[in-house]
Amino acid sequence: MYEHDLAYQADIEVNWCEQLGTVLANEEVLTDENGNKISERGSYPVIKKKMRQW
Repeated sequence: MYEHDLAYQADIEVNWCEQLGTVLANEEVLTDENGNKISERGSYPVIKKKMRQW
């Protein structure tokens, strides 16, 4: 698929939680009372991080 340009890699911004060590879906990210993005699992900070994706 890659050889026929049906698949490609790109650096995409994802929701990253350092404490959980994983990428989170948009549905797993909440906004706290101060407007900060937090994880629904543990209320840890979430940042946008570029990662190589297919």
